[in-house]
Amino acid sequence: MTITGVILGICLGFGLKAVEPPFDKVDMEYIKFPGTMLLQALKMCVLPLIVFSIISGIASLDSKTTGKMGGIAVAYYGTTTLLAVIEGIILCAAIRPGVTGGSSDDDVVSSTGDLATVDTLLDLIRNLLPTNIVMATFSQTSTYRKREITTYDCSALSTGLLESVFEAGTYSDNCQAETNLFSLTKDNVNDQNYGYNSTLCSYVQTQEDFLNTKMAYECEWKGISSNYSHTGGGPRENVLGVLFFSISLSLAITRIPDQRTKGILVAFFNAMNDAILRVVFVIIWYAPIGIIFLIGKLLF
Repeated sequence: MTITGVILGICLGFGLKAVEPPFDKVDMEYIKFPGTMLLQALKMCVLPLIVFSIISGIASLDSKTTGKMGGIAVAYYGTTTLLAVIEGIILCAAIRPGVTGGSSDDDVVSSTGDLATVDTLLDLIRNLLPTNIVMATFSQTSTYRKREITTYDCSALSTGLLESVFEAGTYSDNCQAETNLFSLTKDNVNDQNYGYNSTLCSYVQTQEDFLNTKMAYECEWKGISSNYSHTGGGPRENVLGVLFFSISLSLAITRIPDQRTKGILVAFFNAMNDAILRVVFVIIWYAPIGIIFLIGKLLF
């Protein structure tokens, strides 16, 4: 069925290309709609399938078996994660993604705010324990570094006073500068460190040019210090947190001394797991139809 859907999707894509006048983007979104519904249905079942299958599977086992399986799972996950981190660091250092042959490191500004490796690792651990398990189904915590933008208004200063700032590193009360004004040179004035000001028009070529033009009197740049912020509004589900919660809950169920209560909980999660599998079964039968329109839109 899936292969048939792929073949029909290819035929649909080439058929749409032959239509005159050609479809516009709005029409193609309409054509893609059945495929979009397939993708949304699959995403809808991911978290319920993870939660109920894990809880029903682990809770049905005895305590000794779950202890052994838990140790093996933790060791496997820890080992594979460590290997993935090492591989990522090696490949990042070797390939340097985002740096083209004609650009330098100063030309590359990280979209994540110059995150360090420790930020990513701490986020991984932090997401293990979501503050709200409901919010974890649609968002996750992420760390970003926000560079503070400081404005230096030196318009009231004379050229001679600016020269003294450069030479001695001293500051006047009229210039709202706190640090590093004297170190502005053509070597360190760039997009990454100081941000681009439209009044500069071009970067400072020499210290003398900086002192003798009005372009230097309105200088904005990004601060050196970084603030850490954490937000739960990420666009992705916190699958790791939901997974950890599901495993913890299932292990707690295995420790319930009252067998009757334990049996009721296990039967409930087994029934929910069976129900979600039936929903997935229906989606799989619909998949060839969605694939036809997804591939047709892709080949158009």
